[in-house]
Amino acid sequence: MKPLFTIKDMKNALILLFASAVPLVSGCATSHHHAVTWDYKVIEAYDRGGLEQELVRLGKEEWSVASSAAYKWQENETPKLTVILKRSQN
Repeated sequence: MKPLFTIKDMKNALILLFASAVPLVSGCATSHHHAVTWDYKVIEAYDRGGLEQELVRLGKEEWSVASSAAYKWQENETPKLTVILKRSQN
C-alpha cells in the first residue's frame, strides 16, 4: 500500500507552514499603532470664489478635503457645492 504523503510532501508542508507563521509571529512583536480618529466638517456654497477662500482658511487649520460634490435640484438652478472636510484628532 502506497502512503498518502511522502517525506518530501511533509517537508514541503512544514516549510510552507513555517513560512506563513513567521509574518504572523513577527507582527505580534511590532508596536501597535492607534487608530486615527477624525473630526468632520461640511461646508456648502453656491459661490466658488467664496468656497475657495474658506478652503484656504480651513487648510491652514489642518482640515483636508475628504469628499466633494456639486448638484442642483432643477435644470436652471445654480449648482450647490458641498465639501466634506476631515481633520485628525490625534
